[in-house]
Amino acid sequence: AANAAAQAFFAESLRGPRGAAARDYLKKREIDDETIERFGIGVAPEGWDNLSRHARAKGFSEEILLTAGLLIHNEDRNRTYDRFRERIMFPICDAVGRPVAFGGRIFGPNPGENEAKYINSPETPLYKKGQTLYAYHLAREAIHERKCAIVLEGYTDVIALHRHGFTHAVASLGT
Repeated sequence: AANAAAQAFFAESLRGPRGAAARDYLKKREIDDETIERFGIGVAPEGWDNLSRHARAKGFSEEILLTAGLLIHNEDRNRTYDRFRERIMFPICDAVGRPVAFGGRIFGPNPGENEAKYINSPETPLYKKGQTLYAYHLAREAIHERKCAIVLEGYTDVIALHRHGFTHAVASLGT
């Protein structure tokens, strides 16, 4: 439920004023509104506690948010903060479409020199990278019908193939 609330928050943030730059980035990548909706894409806005405050207002405890991999605990300061900030958010779903993790891609004109291109959720009780395929919930029927799958490396690769009719494409989530 915490991941579903986070996905809804990220999707709403993308649709709102804080999502303008992210929408422009996605448009340049030829990811249209229908695709954004289908894949549940969102944005984690700038700031250290946007998701945390939103989720706590929805009744989620810090412990649940930490366990879900949505927050990070800074031991030096004994504080928590949002794992994802200023990133395009790709929900990673289980086989029936429930979000269990996220991949966050940096975007914008001046990403930090030492910032990772992608930050992904850690493994959690619900998410095991080696047992999960990105977009499997969307590709399952097509894989069954075609009796094969196209396995790719990245979220946007899968999205591009789906947009061009290759709906049996998925991505691995570990190396």
